[in-house]
Formats: sequence, structure tokens, C-alpha cells
Amino acid sequence: MSEKYFLNCRTCRSVISPDKIHVQCPQCGKRLEICYNRYDVVKKDYPGIWAYVNLLPITAHTHIVSLGEGNTPLTESKNVGEDLELKRLFFKNESLNPTWSFKDRCMSVGVSVVKEYNKSTVVTASSGNAAVSLAAYSAAAQLECYAFVQDTISPAKLNQLTAYGAHVSIVERRKKGDPTVLAMEKMVKTHEMVPVPSFGSYNPYQQEGAKTISYEVCSQLCEVPDWVIVPVGSGSLLCGVWKGFKEFLEAGVIQEVPKLLGVQAEGCSPVVDAFVEKRKVQMCENPHTVASGLIDPYPWDGDAALEAVTESNGYCMTVTDEEILQAQALLASKEGIFGGPTGVVSVAGVGKAVVGDIIRGDELIVCLITESGLKELPAQFFHKDSVVAGSSQRMKCEGDFNG
Repeated sequence: MSEKYFLNCRTCRSVISPDKIHVQCPQCGKRLEICYNRYDVVKKDYPGIWAYVNLLPITAHTHIVSLGEGNTPLTESKNVGEDLELKRLFFKNESLNPTWSFKDRCMSVGVSVVKEYNKSTVVTASSGNAAVSLAAYSAAAQLECYAFVQDTISPAKLNQLTAYGAHVSIVERRKKGDPTVLAMEKMVKTHEMVPVPSFGSYNPYQQEGAKTISYEVCSQLCEVPDWVIVPVGSGSLLCGVWKGFKEFLEAGVIQEVPKLLGVQAEGCSPVVDAFVEKRKVQMCENPHTVASGLIDPYPWDGDAALEAVTESNGYCMTVTDEEILQAQALLASKEGIFGGPTGVVSVAGVGKAVVGDIIRGDELIVCLITESGLKELPAQFFHKDSVVAGSSQRMKCEGDFNG
């Protein structure tokens, strides 16, 4: 067993040695979590997220694949906070990562692990951002990358994805299930590919990148926020953020943890529905929202995300598409931050939480802005001939995938 870390099954509690890449528990097939034998928070002289390499699942630093992700700005609100009567509102601007979303943190770690174990081919299922990021880091690492994406993917994301040289399959969205995951599973079973989606139930390594957001927030503020507002699709980001705060607590860096507010789009809200109805997460049929990055019919990390919200004494809520677009315009025109609809769901949520007396005006609030507005520009801004690299095909997967 590595002296640095091991893997723990959240379901059967098996302890797994990192003798090879384990994407799911070899005993029961369920979700794994990375655990460290020592919470060493001493920062190293590496850029971005890799300053925290002691708490990332890499044993040889020569295997790190980085494009300069992390160390994103934490900007205090200049105007929106005043409008909402919030005295201490901050925006963690993840749109300034190399491919313009927080997924770069995840995929830097995921691809570095693949390199460490000397694998050559990766595959993902994605609504867009995770596939784009995996393709970029695969290009840097010279890995072959296959991506199954939903037909709701924006032209901007598709152009970006294929430019990195990925093999792209656009999968027709169904009213029930997630056919991109079904396609990914088939490729893993029939070919020697490592699945690197952005949800922890199929790969525990990439979530370690997301947790570095929490490390940075604590370091940048020099204190712990009262609330962290997180957009929720699959639930993986919320799980990662919570893991980061818990690890800093375990290491003695902080003495308390924040409350988490998970925000979903009204048209795809299986995690919020489960929170309100106090039950397990169920599949969302016919999901629809302008926040395409949050269209996760079955949020694979949804139940773990609910646990995180409950442990933090937090809350979950939905916002409408109209509220999302209003938040996007507000953030751009009053703060100079151009976030995509997926990325600004947190801003829509904080406004609603203030009105609903969930958040007080004197509390310290951090909103995660998870993607750039350049990711979701209207289709008429892009020409079909701009897709010049990689391969693209439209396909339809047979059969339902019910989780």
C-alpha cells in the first residue's frame, strides 16, 4: 500500500490499496473515496492546485500534467453585494482556468493519475465542460481521448473539444437515463480505456482536484466563510468542495466548516427534490435548462452531495432559467465577470437565499462561478466549418440506462 494514500469504499467499507487504477470498488462496484495516511498541508513550490501535491493522489511529481489550473481569483463584490444587502460577498472565479471552467482542476489530477499508471487511452461521458477539459489535458499528456457528449452541448464547447483532437460522439438525449454514460461503460468494457468523467462514482481521482477550491478559499480569505454557494449537476463539485473543507479541519488548518448551499436549475433538480422530500436521489425525466452543464438526468454523486449538505447544516434550492439569465447579466454588468449560465447558478441562488431568509446580510458568502460565458454563446456566433480537428460523429445508443 502507498505510504501516501489508500482508497475506501463508501458502501462496503473495503480498504483498497492503490496498486493499480481503481475507478470503482472491486468488491461491490460502488463509489470509492481517496483517503490520506497523513494530512500534510505544507505547500510546495508548484503552481496552482499542485501547491497542495501532498494531498493529491500522485506519488511521482514527474507524472503531473498541468496547464496552470487553479489559484483563481477570489474577488469581493463591488456592487451586487450592496444590491442584495450582503456586506461580505465574494466570487471564486473558476472561469479563468485554462479551458474556462473548474473542471480543469479535476482533469489535471485525473490525467496525471492515468500517466502515473502508464495508461494511454481515456474516455468520458459529459454534458460538455468535463469532456473539453479532459481533451485538453489528454493533448498535453499525449493520451488518446474519447468523449461521449449530449446533443445539448453548445457549439462553443464542441468547437473547443474537437480542436483538442478528441474523438467525439454526440449522443441523442433521451427522456429517461443518460446514454452518454451507457456508451462510456461499453467502451470501458470492450477496450482498455480508463473512464475519466467528472463524477466520483466512476472515478475517485478527479474529484481530488475539485477540493482544492476549498483549500484556496481558506488561504485567500484567511478565515472560513459562513456559506459556500455551489452549482449542482452530478453533485461531484459539491462533494469535492466539502471534502476539501473537511480535510483542512482534520489537518487543524481551520477550526470550523462552512454551510453549503447547493443550487440546481428548476428544469433538472433531482438533488433538490430529494433534499426537500427527504429521500434518496431519483432520476430526472426530460431535463431542460439554459444551464446545459447542469443537465445530469441521474446525478451520480447526488446522494453523497446530499450527505455533504446535511453534514454542513446547509440547504438546497432551485432557480428558474429566467433567474439564471438575470444573474448572468447582473454579474457581468455590475462586477465585470462574464460567467456562463451553468457558472452563475450560484449567484441566482444567493439572491434567492437572501430573500428567503436562509442567508443573513452580515454573513461571509462565497459564490463559485464555475464556467466562462464564452462557453455558451448562441449557435449563430459559430460556423460549422470551425470544427477542424479531431473526429466527430452523431450516434444514437440503444437501450435505457437507469443508474
